[in-house]
Amino acid sequence: YQTHNNSDQITNEFAQAVYNSEYLSYEFKTKLLSKLNGSSYVNRRSLGEIGSWIRQDKLSYYLGLDFQQILDGRIDEDITKLLLMGNAPYAGEQLDFKETDYLNVYFNRIKLGLSKTLEYASSQHTFTGILAFTVGQNYNYTELKSGFLYTQEDGEYVELNIAAQTQMSDTVWGDLLTFAGYGAGIDFDYSFLKKQNYFLSIGVKNLGFINWSKAPFQSVADTNIQFSGIDDDSENKIPDDFSESTLRNLIFKNVDRSSFSKMLPYNLHLSAGKFFMQSSLYLGINAYYYPQLHLNYRAEFFLSWNISEANKTRSYNFSA
Repeated sequence: YQTHNNSDQITNEFAQAVYNSEYLSYEFKTKLLSKLNGSSYVNRRSLGEIGSWIRQDKLSYYLGLDFQQILDGRIDEDITKLLLMGNAPYAGEQLDFKETDYLNVYFNRIKLGLSKTLEYASSQHTFTGILAFTVGQNYNYTELKSGFLYTQEDGEYVELNIAAQTQMSDTVWGDLLTFAGYGAGIDFDYSFLKKQNYFLSIGVKNLGFINWSKAPFQSVADTNIQFSGIDDDSENKIPDDFSESTLRNLIFKNVDRSSFSKMLPYNLHLSAGKFFMQSSLYLGINAYYYPQLHLNYRAEFFLSWNISEANKTRSYNFSA
């Protein structure tokens, strides 16, 4: 299992407080807002995996499962202010919304793989391919292209102007036996080993798609709404609750309920390194590139030191 969390402006302290549903004091929120400078980028990638390789001579067979979540977002500074403080502090001020988008996708994969190793003198070539049957648990993509929120100084009305689009499925990730979509994908990897010299590996993961068919919701909105209070009898009256579904139905009127297919957020990866001291010391780098995400790259340098003594091997790993 591994998880990676990234942001350019959201602090670890704030993210941890939100994740644990802690109370966010006024001072705590203003401290975060004082550090914002333009849009904030947030990203989370989680992977849980279990599987087994069975080796027969130079062929290996794989059977496994993985469970993944990928969250990626770009949030305008004024939207962050509104989410944290509400609209009351900004009465008489127009909050302008610039480009903002949010992606959250959960999916599981059942995987079958085959690996072939070719050896020539002191070199070794390995080709690995994995086919995956993919089960979608949740898909939520919303893009806000432009808009504004204006609260009249005396609180008599609130005006919302918004241009946005959304695609989402029913949310079922709480139940692993309930599915929101189905798809397929592949992983591929090629590696080259020069024994006691160097290692190189390149590959692609999550190259595939899911057709989202459980309660799909697609819509485009370009509208202006004025809220005049709870006693307003028009269709634009302030809602009784502010749940996600209520706000979604308020903004997105023309809904397409047909299923849709989306590519998975795939990644390209590179691993390379050099052996030293008769292969007991290895200095390497792992690099990942996610073309579809805002925070789209990650790199890790690491050092492995293996010590063998009296039929016992110890391994020490250091990374940054």
